[in-house]
This record gives sequence, C-alpha cells and structure tokens, in this order.
Amino acid sequence: MADASLTLEQRIANSQLPEVQKIYFNGFVTAVGGADIMCALELNSSAVATLNMSFTTAKTFARALGNVISQLEQQAGREIMTTNDVDKFMNLSVSETK
Repeated sequence: MADASLTLEQRIANSQLPEVQKIYFNGFVTAVGGADIMCALELNSSAVATLNMSFTTAKTFARALGNVISQLEQQAGREIMTTNDVDKFMNLSVSETK
C-alpha cells in the first residue's frame, strides 16, 4: 500500500531513484487465478518480469492506465493504436503489397 503522507509528485519522484528497478516491455500475456491476476511482461516475446496483482489492484490499475491513455489521446487529438490494431494494419499492408 502506498504511503498516504506522500504526494503524487513525491511518489513519482521516488520511482525514479537509481535503486528502483526499471523494466521496459512491449508485450504481455495475462492469466486469472483463484485469487489474483498474473501478467507476464515481455520484450520481443521473451518474458522479462511477472506481475501478480489482487483482483482489486488489477482493476484499479487497469482503470488508472485507461484514464492516463484517454487524457493523452484527448490532448493529442488522436487515438493511439493498440497492438491488435497494429497487427491488423500490418497484415493488411503485407497482403496489399503482394
């Protein structure tokens, strides 16, 4: 649980400290267990980390990510493609060039 005495800005600054591990991923797979959600983070189809979250935390996390993306899309005036959208586009583009 987050320290309630810290501001959002302080929490973000703490996440950038050198001792905090940084993970980049460009893919993921998810699974549901009896008590939690598992999300395997992947880099070019190879696992780099696993997140295990309670259902409550996972739902809160999903909503928070959705809100941040929605804000970015509104400010940019365009919708960000999902990886599924990119896959569909690439398959169309590949078949059109044949």
